[in-house]
Amino acid sequence: MNSPVKPFFHPDNCFCGRSYRTWALFLMLMVFLGVAFACTGGPRPKTDPDVPYLPTPANVVYEMLRLASVSENDTVYDLGCGDGRVVIAAARDFNARAVGVEIDAELVEKSITNAAREGVSGKVRFLREDIFRADIRDAQVVTLYLLPGVNVLLIPKLFAELKPGARIVSHMHDMGDWLPDKTVRVGDSTVYLWVLPADIDGTWDVIVHGTGGPASGTLSFSQSFQVFHGTIFINGKKVRLYDTNLNGTGISFSSKSRAAGVTQITSFQGVVKDGTIEGQLVSGSKDSKEAVALYRWTAKRRNVR
Repeated sequence: MNSPVKPFFHPDNCFCGRSYRTWALFLMLMVFLGVAFACTGGPRPKTDPDVPYLPTPANVVYEMLRLASVSENDTVYDLGCGDGRVVIAAARDFNARAVGVEIDAELVEKSITNAAREGVSGKVRFLREDIFRADIRDAQVVTLYLLPGVNVLLIPKLFAELKPGARIVSHMHDMGDWLPDKTVRVGDSTVYLWVLPADIDGTWDVIVHGTGGPASGTLSFSQSFQVFHGTIFINGKKVRLYDTNLNGTGISFSSKSRAAGVTQITSFQGVVKDGTIEGQLVSGSKDSKEAVALYRWTAKRRNVR
């Protein structure tokens, strides 16, 4: 069967078969543009915004910062900060340090003026910069009022530069496949919250420090953002995990096994840090109202990335 898709140089496509002279002129034009591009030193810094400026209502600004649990210990970055209202509110109402990133020079100047009027100039900064190039590594909170597609394009940057546990808040628009941890309505507006999850995907060597001595095993996690599934292999048994939860660096899950007609439930809680997990577990019978034992457990990731 002949393919319905013709190759680019097929005579019926574009001008390719109409005239070799036209094709030669096209090539010369491309070469000229390439030389001109090289002579200018490559692409110029971006100076136009990715989204139109639409201010966030004051009550929504407050809810965004409240939902992110902003405190005096946080540095808040507002990407596409407009007139600086989120940055100013973070400093004025939540005593946080804050940085606004905005590519529109007039809006940056307006933000600086507004911050001075509100008396928070010493706690805020405004950068005239492309949000995709800005360094946000010292942020604990990132606020957004962009567009759905821009939000999704930011996901790799957020995971690359922010630490697990960082909070991201967006007015009106979600993050596509990355489902929010919380969603609230404020009048006609929607506010979304995400907590950046630790990277746990892969295999972990686990040790349970029990009264009879340590017992070793293996944990296997399959992760998609903050959602994960997995199994644990210990004491010669491999069982699936349930009630899984990953919130920043905090992790919890349970396992269930059955022996001698008794269902044993083990609930794990821990903290993920630098390729290790440390925490406690409670193990007991399903039919017992009291915990049988409380143990410490640790895990180390194989081939830490």
